Amino acid sequence: MSGRRTILDVPIVTFPGDGALHPIQCGTIVETGATARMLDRLLGDRLPRYGSRLIVLTTPVLGRIAFRTEAHAALEPLRPHTVLTVPAARAVATAAGADLTRPLLVVDIGAHVTEAVLLADGTVTDARRTALGTTDLDNLTPPTHITDVVVAM
Repeated sequence: MSGRRTILDVPIVTFPGDGALHPIQCGTIVETGATARMLDRLLGDRLPRYGSRLIVLTTPVLGRIAFRTEAHAALEPLRPHTVLTVPAARAVATAAGADLTRPLLVVDIGAHVTEAVLLADGTVTDARRTALGTTDLDNLTPPTHITDVVVAM
């Protein structure tokens, strides 16, 4: 929202009875209705009631058109005026103040999915994805395992 910076760090779960306890799994929306209810619960009362509602939707680079379609549908309860879709890697690089005129490697390590994305002139030129994330780490799988997988990608 213009003039305000808000970061919500909340688990992506819904309450029992919403049709799915985890409507987003491995970087994929698996239950659009439950995702919409979750977003409305988390954001509905935090958005301005009047005026233009611009929502910037960051998407996994390799999320495909189906992900964007489901995400747009899940945003409907928020009544956006405009939805701007941006690859997550570019959004992260921009927010970090990176020089997008130079080649940049962005690694997004999520709970269930890790993406390595090469940006050149701010455009995605290559990307790799693995179904490995922070929830896969335990006493038998050290954090260096993700590093090894990223290097292999």
